[in-house]
Amino acid sequence: MMGASIYLTASFWTGLAERAVKTAAQSALALLATAGAGVLDWDWAALGSVTAAAVILSILTSLSDPARTTTDPTTVIAIRDTTTPSEDGPGRETRGRHAKRRDGGANE
Repeated sequence: MMGASIYLTASFWTGLAERAVKTAAQSALALLATAGAGVLDWDWAALGSVTAAAVILSILTSLSDPARTTTDPTTVIAIRDTTTPSEDGPGRETRGRHAKRRDGGANE
């Protein structure tokens, strides 16, 4: 499927659906866990509204970064291969306040 849009793959849509379902479950559970009320006392309209908003945001996030949404492992490997290691080797910070200096001391 070389050259085809990632949006046309089943792997992308599977990943999008998985993320959306997980987001819906997490949002609903967070609201229900913090409500501290019985099932009959829950505000089902608010629960549905917040969960739907979270799902829409999840879908938009998946659409904006399709390569990270796909469930195809070869795409994930390709993403990882595009990162460039630092001059000091893998896993080292090369910028920022806590980056290691070449002489071994910490930057202030």
